[in-house]
Amino acid sequence: MDLGFTEQPGAYGSRWVTNESVVNQSTTPVALFGNYSCWMCSQPAAVEPGLTYDPVAVGSEFGWFLLVERGRSDDLSFGLRIRDVSRDGTALGAELPVVREREFRTRPLNLLDLPVDFRFRVTVRVYSLKPAEGAQVRVRVYEQRRPLYINMSHEPDQLLGERVYMLSRHPLADRSAEQYPSFAFITDLPIEHPPAASNASVRVQVIPLAGDVAIWAFATLTNNESQAVTVVTPR
Repeated sequence: MDLGFTEQPGAYGSRWVTNESVVNQSTTPVALFGNYSCWMCSQPAAVEPGLTYDPVAVGSEFGWFLLVERGRSDDLSFGLRIRDVSRDGTALGAELPVVREREFRTRPLNLLDLPVDFRFRVTVRVYSLKPAEGAQVRVRVYEQRRPLYINMSHEPDQLLGERVYMLSRHPLADRSAEQYPSFAFITDLPIEHPPAASNASVRVQVIPLAGDVAIWAFATLTNNESQAVTVVTPR
């Protein structure tokens, strides 16, 4: 999960908050573990059946994990929404993915159809499943070709640039290493060669550089005028 319940300032006067919700859809309580400001302690807390909770982790603006009783995560349903409170009258935000442990991968992830357009801010967020000191990812940007049906030339996507990024250790990882992932927020995609088409889209590939580092990544596309957010998840 990303950001937190307190406002985070953004570009063009935007003010961002993230609302998290979890409901227990089973018939017995499910224990949560970790540091949550709604319980004001780090003791296990029970999510009772049929009730919706709004858990917020301490230091959540850099991403955090909700620690669930082993074997019970599928008993919980989650909601996660990001919104610009300076524009509450026109939009209620966008849904963000809540990622399960099993969705983290040690292989490359691809984010498809990201626009190269000055009207949008593109941010790629990368998280590791466990805090990994010195962990790195290679980010490659490819121009996506736009044939009508198939690529008749059978040429692969053109590489526009690549760069290696180091994941930062969460400031609170020493307090609870399993709750706070290492992370990288990438706003400067390494495009060394401009795409040929003026309305080009790109494919961003994120590759972990250590075989034992499992990662997950997603991208947000934010319109500079409306602040409307589009979320792109990996394929």
